[in-house]
Amino acid sequence: EIAIVPGVLVKFTGVEGEIGVDELKKALGVAGNVKYVDIQTGASEGIVRFKEPIAAQAIESHAEGLPVEDTMAVLKLEAVGAEEETAFYERAKAASDLATARKNANAKNGNGKRSGGQSGPSAKRIREE
Repeated sequence: EIAIVPGVLVKFTGVEGEIGVDELKKALGVAGNVKYVDIQTGASEGIVRFKEPIAAQAIESHAEGLPVEDTMAVLKLEAVGAEEETAFYERAKAASDLATARKNANAKNGNGKRSGGQSGPSAKRIREE
């Protein structure tokens, strides 16, 4: 389950060209500990989720923007609106549900039993050793 924590989301704008998530995390990390960056390929804006509720402080402290290393881009931070926040958490929940479904599907073999690990008498001997 995705926990909804007030004050951890901040919208960023100013993404130019081919800037990867790692570069964005590094630039946004100046403002606080980044938990997740949500941006679509080719988009000029996205949402960062910080580990702590520091949204207002990050926006105020970095009003001049955050430069992205080795680029001309400067990320501007702004408050996330209610609709954007709802959409972010809906996408996060959908992604989490999909990951759980894939994990569960991959954990089963052809006969419906979970694979991995050993069972039967030989497994008991191994565990006892």
